[in-house]
Amino acid sequence: MKSENEVLETIKQTVTYARKLCPNVEWSCEDAGRSNLDYLYKCIELAIQCGASTINIPDTVGYSTPQYIGEIT
Repeated sequence: MKSENEVLETIKQTVTYARKLCPNVEWSCEDAGRSNLDYLYKCIELAIQCGASTINIPDTVGYSTPQYIGEIT
């Protein structure tokens, strides 16, 4: 399991690299519905800063309601 800092570094490295290869980089935060919202937002902001142009916020395990996903976005 990666620490929060390791995840942030991975986002930075992978999104920056992908952006060098193509103009439209999509980034997804897995299991967003159960994530700590402050950390989720930090990850999303970093992905955007590194070049992600599309952000996906999937509920990969079916935990959240559509209303909740709407609220966090």
